[in-house]
Amino acid sequence: MVLLAVFAAVVLAACGTGTFDAHYQVSVADDSTAAVPVSMFDPMMGNTQDWAERTLGTASPGKPYEATITAVESRMLTDTGPSPELSAGLYLPSLRTDGWYSVSFTPEDGVDQQVSAKFVPWDPPGTPQAPVQLRVGSTTDGDAWNVSIVLPATS
Repeated sequence: MVLLAVFAAVVLAACGTGTFDAHYQVSVADDSTAAVPVSMFDPMMGNTQDWAERTLGTASPGKPYEATITAVESRMLTDTGPSPELSAGLYLPSLRTDGWYSVSFTPEDGVDQQVSAKFVPWDPPGTPQAPVQLRVGSTTDGDAWNVSIVLPATS
């Protein structure tokens, strides 16, 4: 019984929280596209238009938009490495001004993938909108992810 109590104490003591970064670079699909306003934000911290506009910048040919989002996760002390799941808010006012896109995916080191970002209106209930398709690449950098997002071409 004492051994079980000691084991339980060790297991519980090995749990904790940590912060894990994801460094995002958002670029435009091709060189013919002009500058595009972009905002990447943590929707757990805030998901209003004012919040998204705090990090508003531009992605233009040859100059991607950059942002870092830090997630807090509960983990065992022996569980190291970057976060196994990523999620962020993506505001694209040139596409839609009545909401933002939820970008959630499981990153894979060195793998490009298609991610369908679901539209989220600022003031639900909103009119359902089609998701935006993004090309996303991820590479690890210690406990962080470097994420490259390519926006679809705009006409």
